[in-house]
Amino acid sequence: MPSVSEIPRSQFFQVLEAHGISVLDHGDGEWVEALLVGRDGTVIEKRSYPKSIPRRMLHRMSRKLDIPIHYFFHPEMLPVRGQREQVH
Repeated sequence: MPSVSEIPRSQFFQVLEAHGISVLDHGDGEWVEALLVGRDGTVIEKRSYPKSIPRRMLHRMSRKLDIPIHYFFHPEMLPVRGQREQVH
């Protein structure tokens, strides 16, 4: 089980997708290679992600993608789709 400074990869991907980032992943192992694609079709990043995403990576992605960090730790706070075009 992840510590409080980590979140499950599935939760990480859920938050990215809620912000309009498509996640194309390959596999369900300890490490998964994934391609992150923006709304406009541009590739944001291609890399391997561990089963538990560490805080350092969350902060980097938060800054890079302008996603408030609290959404990664509390995805239940994400606005319901349709309330706003883009979640922020």
